[in-house]
Amino acid sequence: LADEVGMGKTAVVTALVLANPRDVKPISNAAFARLHDEAYNTPTLEFKATIVVVNNTLVKQWADEIGKFAPGLNVHVYYGERQLKERALRELRECDVLLTTPHMISKNNISDAMLTNMKVHRLVVDEAHMLSDGSSTQSKLGMLRRIKARNVWCVSGTPFSTSLGQLQKQAILLGMFESFDGIDKSTTTNERIVEWLRARMIRHTK
Repeated sequence: LADEVGMGKTAVVTALVLANPRDVKPISNAAFARLHDEAYNTPTLEFKATIVVVNNTLVKQWADEIGKFAPGLNVHVYYGERQLKERALRELRECDVLLTTPHMISKNNISDAMLTNMKVHRLVVDEAHMLSDGSSTQSKLGMLRRIKARNVWCVSGTPFSTSLGQLQKQAILLGMFESFDGIDKSTTTNERIVEWLRARMIRHTK
């Protein structure tokens, strides 16, 4: 989703959650209790939650916006105070939206066992253009790829402006790298690139 700034990406993502919920089998207390058990990695426990990964400065804004647009959604925050994080994990079975930040997915926070044993309905990565920036990009991409999700969305209001290569990490995260890598960047036409992007991107403009 590559809308311009101010076009309402948070509202669109919230509408997506409302329009496409996921029904999952109830998870027993016994199975849920073993979510963090490294020895229990099959079968994968499926949750209805959408995990939204945002910059830490935007957590409250996202929570407020979702509360405004969809007050009926069960939203939890895995960030900040220990009580908030503990409650988010404790009530994960009922959670519609789990807001967190990239560094919260590190091994010091959400355990490897949990990420191995769970699968969520949807992963949404806000400010996805930042996957192309800085030396920490590879580790950030690696952390995001640890999340098992049926659907993945990258969201950004910042243009990709310097090269097609800026989209490589987003293509990897979306599971589209093979088709992306199949584009010969040295000989392909702009029209071919635009065609590829339009098949995979929603972009509203003012």
